[in-house]
Parts: sequence; C-alpha cells; structure tokens
Amino acid sequence: MVHRIVETLRDEISAESLRGGSRITGEKQLAAILRVSRSTLREALRILVHEGLLVSRWGVGTFVTDQLPSIVKGRATDVNVPL
Repeated sequence: MVHRIVETLRDEISAESLRGGSRITGEKQLAAILRVSRSTLREALRILVHEGLLVSRWGVGTFVTDQLPSIVKGRATDVNVPL
C-alpha cells in the first residue's frame, strides 16, 4: 500500500498536478481520502521527503519542494535516487 501511495504522489508531482511550493492536504484528511491509516500515509510521505520530492515543516505542513529534480515519466533524471 505504501508503494502505491508513493507512486500516486510521484505521478501527481510529475504531471504538475502538485506544483513546486504547493502544500499537500493534511495527513488526517489525505489518509481518509486514500482510505489508509495515518501510519501508512506517514511512511509514504517519509519516503518522498527522503527522495527530495516533499519537504515537511513541523506544525506547518508538507509541501512539494520548490527545487524539484527533472522528472520524466516518474523518473528523476538528475539525482541518483531509485524511484
């Protein structure tokens, strides 16, 4: 399930449905929308933060990074991160 959430969010970022600098929906609401537990969602978000696609600011929210790597069809081309 975590993998599916990661792929879905990567696709949204790649398609620019989620633009750099934009805030994503809060954990509680996003978990309800995706019908997953918050711990599952948190793990997926943690992976995307680690990959550099998201930035989490405690008490503020989670954002798509302003400095997105070049993404082509869901694959980062200028970073050495397995997607």
